[in-house]
Amino acid sequence: MKKADSDMRCAILDSRATPPLLEDALFHCQQVVEKSLKAWLAWNDIPFRKIYSIEELCEACIETAPELSEILDRAPCPLPSMPGHIAILEFRRSRPLMT
Repeated sequence: MKKADSDMRCAILDSRATPPLLEDALFHCQQVVEKSLKAWLAWNDIPFRKIYSIEELCEACIETAPELSEILDRAPCPLPSMPGHIAILEFRRSRPLMT
């Protein structure tokens, strides 16, 4: 989770840059999600192969803890694939940054 925390800090800094570095911020956000899901699986001793698919990671988490679907279903954008970055940009423009 140390790396996820570092990625979150980078995302915040990138988004506050003038002009904002949105592509870099989005990359770091994706990394936070990926690393957090992998950390949850590891913490719960759930084996997973070396993958980078957030969709697969979400599915693995939900298989072992169905209550997570309630949280993951509330994601503001499609998480599974890179085209979701467009949705993240739209979401980001409509909401203030976290402080």
